[in-house]
Order: sequence, then C-alpha cells, then structure tokens
Amino acid sequence: MEDDYGPAVLHLTVIKDYLTKLLTNTAVVRWLAKHQPEYLKEFQPIAELTELPWAADESDAVA
Repeated sequence: MEDDYGPAVLHLTVIKDYLTKLLTNTAVVRWLAKHQPEYLKEFQPIAELTELPWAADESDAVA
C-alpha cells in the first residue's frame, strides 16, 4: 500500500486539476447540467477541494 500511495496521490491530483479546468468551461457545465447532472453533482465538490481529505488526517497522526 505504501508503494502505491505516491502514484495514487499524483493521479488524484491530476484528475482534480483536470476537473477544475473542465468546470471552468461554461459550455461543458451547461452540457453536463442538461445531459449528465449526476456527474456534475459529483464533479463539483471534487473540483472545489483545496487538499486531499485524508492528508490532514495523516499529518495529525504524525504530529
């Protein structure tokens, strides 16, 4: 699991950044709202993350 942590965090960071950029495009947001509102509902909170939720838990455990 430790061997996979770094690459997994990198992948999640790239995905989050991609979703953030995607959701700045109003045409994409309109299309998602019309055709896939459930996806938009899931993408928005991910795009708004400022840090990974479990990263704070891990730093608290180390301190």
